Order: sequence, then structure tokens, then C-alpha cells
Amino acid sequence: MKNDGTMEEAGSASGGGVFTTGLTDSTNTFLLVSENIWPLHSCPIFGSEYNSVLTSKSYDNSHLYISWWPFIAPKSGDISAINIAVGTATTTASDVLIGIYDSENGYINDLLGCAQFDSSVMASTGVKEQTSILSNHNGSSATITLVEGNKYFYCMKRDNGDNQTLFFNAVPNNYGYTIGKSNVNKHGSTGYFGYHNHNTELPASESNVGWVQHTSRNRMRCWIKM
Repeated sequence: MKNDGTMEEAGSASGGGVFTTGLTDSTNTFLLVSENIWPLHSCPIFGSEYNSVLTSKSYDNSHLYISWWPFIAPKSGDISAINIAVGTATTTASDVLIGIYDSENGYINDLLGCAQFDSSVMASTGVKEQTSILSNHNGSSATITLVEGNKYFYCMKRDNGDNQTLFFNAVPNNYGYTIGKSNVNKHGSTGYFGYHNHNTELPASESNVGWVQHTSRNRMRCWIKM
């Protein structure tokens, strides 16, 4: 606020800064965790403070309907790896894709890239890491560049023809928050599924998605390295 009662021009006011999710590039050598990995499922403001884990959450119908969970970029830079945690070993014929999208008008905009986990990954439990970022399923190499403080979304998809129920680590009591259209009779307490009629690929943009209101799908645990 200026002395004459008017507001400062954008960019000229002091203080504040972009919203961030925690320490970035700290020189403190006493930290007990590596600083180059962030849990998208628990970073504020969309993440959950719950320390407990649903160790084997079923994701049925994930071959037809996609959930997008929002997150705030913890720092600016390129994603070097994406991690997920398999809760129960299953036999599936299709690959699993974890896609990252940027945001426009409050929801997803364009696919920035994805991590493709081979179907064999689901045959054993534990944390799985993928360091190869692709443009889409079996696509060319891609780079996902995030800007600190900006909103993005992550999602999971697999082949439309494979109806095997998959089990991942998930967050209890967190369904991704409502970011989408609604009405007074259906308040959308858990958000929306997106239907994409393609056997293997993630939708390239929001224009390729048909939205369907859903009632429950716990937020999948997912980590990024930068």
C-alpha cells in the first residue's frame, strides 16, 4: 500500500514470494532426508497430513477412468524420476503410466510427459522408480519442467482392454480435492474421473477428456525427483 492509499503495482511490492512446499536447495547438512525428492501426495496445499498409509488400495476401472490429483511444484527444474509404490503383486498385461499435466482454468491443460512402468513391475510389491520420461505411451523422450509455486496434476492410466484390479499405496481420507464443475445437488466432494477412449495413451490435453463425477478414489502415493 502506498502513502496515498493506492496499491503498489504488481511486482513492485515487497515480501511474500511464490508458494513453495518446503526446503529447497538448503545448505543445512543435518537434514535427515534427501532434498531432491518430494511426495506429491502429501505436499501442501492439496496433500494430506496423514502419516498413515493405505498399503494396498485397489484401483478398479483405472483402465477406463483417470483421476487427476493436483499438486504445487516444490521448486523449479526438470523431473529426473517418478516413483510409485505397489501394494499388492498382480499379473497385468498392460503398462502403467503416471502422467504429469500443467494447469489452465483451474484444471488440467496439456500432458507434459509421463513415466511408463512395464507390466512386470506390478508383479512385485514395493517402491518402483522410473527415470525415463516419455511424451506418452511408447513415445519419444520428453522433459517435464516445473515452475516453483505453479499448480500441476498427476494421474495414473493403463490399457483400456485390461480390467485387472491394481493395488497401490494410497493416502487415507484424501480423494484429491474437488477441482471441477459441480451443482448444488452434487457437491463433488471427491472430484471427477476423466474418460479417455484410447487403449494405451494418456489424453494429450483436457479437450480429449470426458468428465464424470465420482465418489471415491484415494489419492495415490507418488514421488518426484528433481
